[in-house]
Amino acid sequence: MIGVLGATLAYTSLRAIGRRAHAMHAMVAFSGISIVFSATAMLTAGTQFVVPDKLSWLAMLLMIGTFGFIAQYLLTLGLQYETAGRGTMAIYTQIVFATILQRIFLHATPPPLSILGTLIIVSSALYTALSKTKQVEEVQPGHSRGTGHSTLDEEQGLLNGQTTRDNS
Repeated sequence: MIGVLGATLAYTSLRAIGRRAHAMHAMVAFSGISIVFSATAMLTAGTQFVVPDKLSWLAMLLMIGTFGFIAQYLLTLGLQYETAGRGTMAIYTQIVFATILQRIFLHATPPPLSILGTLIIVSSALYTALSKTKQVEEVQPGHSRGTGHSTLDEEQGLLNGQTTRDNS
């Protein structure tokens, strides 16, 4: 549950920041926080730092790092450019891939409750995706509705520490 809460806060923060900051800013901040907390937890628990001693393990570690970085970068971009609901719906595919890869590589069949949970989550995501139609706003690109301020101006003002308020 702590992981779910953390992911929710991270996704909400990324969506709130939007396009005002580059995706790499969020990734570097998250990486820095992860290093500090992981090092603290390792020191507290007395866990030793382990370096892979087999070339195949090192190759797997490098592949996990490379593909994990690409996936996180694309997820961060997706959450910045798309609505939160549509952006997080793609995250549900992790469950499907985890179930398939568990069967292929670990030769383990998931328990019936896991299969049922996966089916419930995937069917809910499909229902949400197919039942909601994307509303198209008839607003000029780059302008917010009714304020007369350009979205780009608002983003630049926030980056420069200025606020944009409508005094009328």
